[in-house]
Amino acid sequence: MYSAVLFVLCAAPVNAGAVKWVYANAGATSADQSAQTATWGGICVTGTEQSPIDVVTSSAVPTSLPNIDTHFTAAVAFVKNSGHGFQLFETSPATHDLNASGVFVDATGTPKGYSMIGGEKYNFYQVHWHTPSENTIDGKSFALEAHFVHQLADPALVGTYHRLAVIGLMYELGECNKFLDMFWSEIPTMKGSAAYTGAFPDLNQKLTAELAEGYYHWYGSLTTPPCTEGVSWNLLKVHETVCERQVKKLQSALGNTQNGISFNNRVTQLLNHRVVTSTGVKATVVAHTPSAAAAPVAKAVATSTDDDGVKTVVILTLVAVLLMVVIFIVGLAFLFQKLSTLPKAA
Repeated sequence: MYSAVLFVLCAAPVNAGAVKWVYANAGATSADQSAQTATWGGICVTGTEQSPIDVVTSSAVPTSLPNIDTHFTAAVAFVKNSGHGFQLFETSPATHDLNASGVFVDATGTPKGYSMIGGEKYNFYQVHWHTPSENTIDGKSFALEAHFVHQLADPALVGTYHRLAVIGLMYELGECNKFLDMFWSEIPTMKGSAAYTGAFPDLNQKLTAELAEGYYHWYGSLTTPPCTEGVSWNLLKVHETVCERQVKKLQSALGNTQNGISFNNRVTQLLNHRVVTSTGVKATVVAHTPSAAAAPVAKAVATSTDDDGVKTVVILTLVAVLLMVVIFIVGLAFLFQKLSTLPKAA
């Protein structure tokens, strides 16, 4: 049943016979709001909790949400060009394999693992990449963004768009990413899948240090039609690097499958009434390698404090001091008034 349900970056018409949704019109060099509005429709246009968003770090509310823990178990058997981006694994709780006839659920049908997000268990489905990033931070766009897609571990939800969760990871332009280089060149430049037999690091080990540094959390939507809302978004504060060669590989493939459109990002949406919360420390950039992925982030980063929290404490302290000064002055004025009414000595 689940194979009929397509998720983020799976190219499907908005409805049968309709114009396919697009990121921009032919010849455009960046995502276009008007083209997306015209071809996406539905809640993509009318919704009030849409994704992606611009995360304004100074407005993020510090919170004590639990750390995210991943427990991924699946091995990579093939790599995929969905027609709208690069992807590992199928959008399903079951492990898939690849043969001459195509992609299929493997003989065991075992799950691919899960993550603990906000204290709840979410089954891991797939990871895919956007260029440029869909979410932005303080107005800044990034060269690449990964989305680790999950769904709440409830069999009744399988085959639906409900109770989804995404772990987002930003990549800044810099050194080539050695993790991506392990499989990036194997992904087809046209829509389809290719067998993968190379080495592959433990995704849990890769993400451990990054997850420990905290994340921004809010509720949003899918970033492609049908733009279903209620998605738990969790954007890591730690960023990785990606080089121009790797970005161009994805851009070239997108151009092949999207009529020359070499990007796959939705424009940012209004936050409206929503609140972005923040856990952990300040954001930083790390150049990860598979062998060093689990190493702790620099001590300076681990011991840094949240600027917003410090500002809040300082402001509250100043308010308290000012209040005490006002009370003291009022008390003195009252005392002098009483003294002035006392009868004078003869």
